[in-house]
Amino acid sequence: RRPGSSMEMVERNNPWAYSHVGAELRVDMKMSPYLKPNADVACCHDLEAYLHLVDGFLASNCPFRTNAKRSLRKLLDEQRSNIKVL
Repeated sequence: RRPGSSMEMVERNNPWAYSHVGAELRVDMKMSPYLKPNADVACCHDLEAYLHLVDGFLASNCPFRTNAKRSLRKLLDEQRSNIKVL
C-alpha cells in the first residue's frame, strides 16, 4: 500500500466502514462449460458470470461442478454473446 491511499484513509477515519472479511477466490472462465474462454470485458465484470463461476467452483484442482444450481437462463440473458455454442 502506498501512504495516503484512499483505502487507508477510510480505514483510519471510519473503522466501521471497512472490514477485511476473507480470502481471495480465484475463478477462471475457462473452467466453465458454458462461457467462452475468450469472453469480452463485459463478461469479466458481470455479477451473473461471477455467480455462475462461484457456483460451479469446487477447488482449484477440480473440474467445474456439473450439478451447479445457478440458473443458466439468467446467464444466457446477461451474457448471450459470451456463451459457447454447445
